[in-house]
Amino acid sequence: MMLLPQTPNFALAAKLGLDLAAMTAHVRREIAARIDATIDDQSASTLMQLAVLDHGGTLIESTPEWGPLEYQVTVWGCTGTGGTVDAAARDWATCALRMGEQPCAS
Repeated sequence: MMLLPQTPNFALAAKLGLDLAAMTAHVRREIAARIDATIDDQSASTLMQLAVLDHGGTLIESTPEWGPLEYQVTVWGCTGTGGTVDAAARDWATCALRMGEQPCAS
């Protein structure tokens, strides 16, 4: 599996004939499919946390005092929210899989 850098070099990609939008969509779908296939909450949470670390995303924890009331996760241009990390991961996966259904504009 090829990992994309956090800041793609579009000029280099064009020179090499690479389609960064397709590569990004592929990575996003792979992560979402793995999260979607998990059975237990801990596995989905772990996969989401690893995706955030590996791909430069953000995971914002909920706080009862001041701030978001739900967990928020953003990776590869897709955001999910939920009452737990697992719920936010599953919401993210749903969003990412729906994004894959849309044709890419060229």
